[in-house]
Amino acid sequence: MVSKPGSVKVEKLMNVERYSHVMHISSTVTGELRDELTCWDALRAALPVGTVSGAPKVRAMELIDQMEGKMRGPYSGGFGGISFRGDMDIALALRTVVFPTGSRFDTMYSYTDKMPVRSGSLTFRPELE
Repeated sequence: MVSKPGSVKVEKLMNVERYSHVMHISSTVTGELRDELTCWDALRAALPVGTVSGAPKVRAMELIDQMEGKMRGPYSGGFGGISFRGDMDIALALRTVVFPTGSRFDTMYSYTDKMPVRSGSLTFRPELE
């Protein structure tokens, strides 16, 4: 547990977010980080998010490791920034492609080269839900 006891609050529960092409159900849960922990501990506890790994989380991740055979790379991890004070603003990495560079200082990539991308999908029959 990374939050101070008694500090966890559910600000929004199962809030429906409507967009032009999709709807999401999201919840907002806040808490105060325990004094002996850092933002890195909070991030480590949160990732991978349950919507990506499944539940129960630890067992689902064990099954993913057994079945997929390859690491997911940055998928379902976090991209963002951290201030010198330890404030963190991180976004979930979904639909992400990492382009390799010629050297660690090279930021250019030849977009004519081929880049392997792993993907997956899920289809279901709503009448069976």
